[in-house]
Amino acid sequence: MTLMKGGTLEVVLVGAQGIKHTNLTGIPVYNALLECGDKLYHSKRSSGKHGEVYWNQKFRFEFSSVEMRHLMHLKIRLMNSRKLRASEFVGQTIVHIGGIIEEGTTRGMVEVKPTAYNVVLDDDTYRGEIKLGMKFTVTTEANGWESKSSTSDDEEEHQSLWSIIRKLVLRFLPNKTVCQNKAGQI
Repeated sequence: MTLMKGGTLEVVLVGAQGIKHTNLTGIPVYNALLECGDKLYHSKRSSGKHGEVYWNQKFRFEFSSVEMRHLMHLKIRLMNSRKLRASEFVGQTIVHIGGIIEEGTTRGMVEVKPTAYNVVLDDDTYRGEIKLGMKFTVTTEANGWESKSSTSDDEEEHQSLWSIIRKLVLRFLPNKTVCQNKAGQI
């Protein structure tokens, strides 16, 4: 049995401040799109007033050892969500995660406390900051399939069957996978 290492990147989207205010009237409401590899998450709508934006939401990106070799950055795009119109691009942040993955693979786990990152606008200027924390944890895979400890053999067999079905279905989907974040809020 060959053991390979995959990994899980947990991202905590805390909030933002000083970002571009695109509404002429009213308080802007923002969404964040988090993209890492071929996975994409949508945040909930922000809360807060007077330039302070809060999400306090957690996202989990799970990667196989093959996918991890190609991960270099986490991209966060901020969108101004309007009730009657399409969302408008506000700015983005690109966080290079190659070093985090490398160190996490060596140590088994690495955590970066919530830190502020600059928001880059369309014209390549900086305006405001977005605050996020990250945690990378190595998972062990057996023959390319994630192995998890289980209390019963039936449960372990069911998880393996589910993993096989899930991976087969994902092969036939387009490159970008939109992930649902059901229990990821904190």
